[in-house]
Amino acid sequence: MGAQCCAEKASTSHQLMEIIPQPEEPKPAQTPPEAVQEPVIAEQPTEEVAEAQKEETQGIPMVFEADGMSNTVYATRKPLGMVFEIDLPITIKGFKTNSHGEAIGVKVGWVLKSCNGEDCANLSKVADAMDIIMKHIQPLPVQEPLPGLPMVCVDESGVENTVYVTRKPLGMQFGETLPIKITNFRDNSHGQEVGMKIGWVLKSFNGDDFTRLSTFKEAMQILQKHTERLPTQMDLVEEKEEKASK
Repeated sequence: MGAQCCAEKASTSHQLMEIIPQPEEPKPAQTPPEAVQEPVIAEQPTEEVAEAQKEETQGIPMVFEADGMSNTVYATRKPLGMVFEIDLPITIKGFKTNSHGEAIGVKVGWVLKSCNGEDCANLSKVADAMDIIMKHIQPLPVQEPLPGLPMVCVDESGVENTVYVTRKPLGMQFGETLPIKITNFRDNSHGQEVGMKIGWVLKSFNGDDFTRLSTFKEAMQILQKHTERLPTQMDLVEEKEEKASK
């Protein structure tokens, strides 16, 4: 009896304790690494595209030679209005009224070397040079001609005024000194007709700057150079009658 009792006591004193697992502390959320944005490298245009963009903004390059130096101008419209003999080398002899070629800087006596990169100087046939010019100039847009040759004058208050002369003679009177200041007009003066006033001072004519001249003779040469290409009143009447008869 006593042994049994001792056994019972021993068994009760060694009861196992139930271990209740403790909840784990939540781990701090990991911040995903920031995405590294790769630099965007702009695609470089090809040489052909770059050249086409240049032509679109500047025009068709035409290289001329004068006094051993190369001169490049950019044609942006047609017609060019340049006068030359159909012969090699192509040498500029003059310009038509409102010539685009003259407006972009071409000069009398210049020799065409290339048009849009194509050689025009080492050809054996003038027809080949003409084909090259036509190929590159033909796609250019046609610009309506200006109403005449621009003449810029400064009035007595210092304001610049631009008029466009379309025929000769201009019918202006001025002294033989610089600057050229209009003192009067002849009867039926074309200058007065287009809006010029007594007291105006001539600043430029068709792009030629009079303010840089040192002699009256130089001014007269510029006036004659541009006005001699203009039609007379009779020429305009005959042209009008000819169009009406067609």
